[in-house]
Amino acid sequence: MKKAMHIVSLSLSLALLVSLMLPSAAAIQQESGPSYMAKVAIVTDVNDNGTNLNNDGVGTDNAIYQDLQVSIHTTTQAELQLEAMIGNKAVTITGVPAARSENMKAIFFSASSSTAKYDVVNMAYVDGTATSLYFKNYSETINASSVLKVYLRDTTSNTRDYVMIECFDFTLSNFSNIVAELPADALMGAWAAEEFCPVSTEETDSPTSRSTSNNPRTIEETFWNLGCEETHSITLVSNVTYSKIPANGDEDITYILTVTSKSISCEEDPTHDSSKESALYVTDLALSQACAPYIFITSEHIDGVVRKESLLVGSLSADIGVSFGPPTMVHTVLR
Repeated sequence: MKKAMHIVSLSLSLALLVSLMLPSAAAIQQESGPSYMAKVAIVTDVNDNGTNLNNDGVGTDNAIYQDLQVSIHTTTQAELQLEAMIGNKAVTITGVPAARSENMKAIFFSASSSTAKYDVVNMAYVDGTATSLYFKNYSETINASSVLKVYLRDTTSNTRDYVMIECFDFTLSNFSNIVAELPADALMGAWAAEEFCPVSTEETDSPTSRSTSNNPRTIEETFWNLGCEETHSITLVSNVTYSKIPANGDEDITYILTVTSKSISCEEDPTHDSSKESALYVTDLALSQACAPYIFITSEHIDGVVRKESLLVGSLSADIGVSFGPPTMVHTVLR
């Protein structure tokens, strides 16, 4: 009889130990956040201009589609944490709201990955589906009303490989309050212009050697964004003020290059439209001047500043050289 009681006591002790070691389902949910189903595409060997990174409506042999269970947790600061198993690796993406689209339909996040294997090239939440999507056909099939986009680049691959995650089940409940407090910055969402080379470049109204004043020049570069054409533009105006240089004298000649406008336009993705921003900027300015035959310049001094809206924003460095030919003004635009 004593032996039987000893066995019962031991069984109860083991049962108590097991119950203490296993957390409740509620505790697991609170730690990792609610679970959602997302669509994921693993796209490999993307070319330099991204034209073989399209959407699910275009047949391709370099993409694998999967359903992915993700956990999304929202903190009180509106920070989002997305957790998922990508391949055999647990990955956590943390995003902090940093900017919004001009049409106030998208929030762009400053995001990072828990592993060095992946760089976050784009994280955005869009209220609606009027935006560039990898799973465009799928979103239309389910009549989606919003989407959380997280696009990753595999840094360990020898080719250009991406993991495209789009979650149509998640809803950011305080979207209106967050978007109202953010600054507009379409460049935060212009990830394709950062990742790929342009598919086309166009220049109009280029200044000629006969006139370097008040002659606008517009440069447009178009990028492939998941089947959408996203065009970035910059318009420049050059101006020269000078006077006749007296013999054995000196005179100031002022050259001014002004960025008069910038813009981004994407017909299929208005969340990327901007009336004052683009990924294009001026990086180099080359000037040349000439004098009449049998007259020469004995010395030259160059000075200047870089301004933005009347504020000094940078310094100017210059080199002086000698060459033969007509006067010109040349500037280089980079992205």
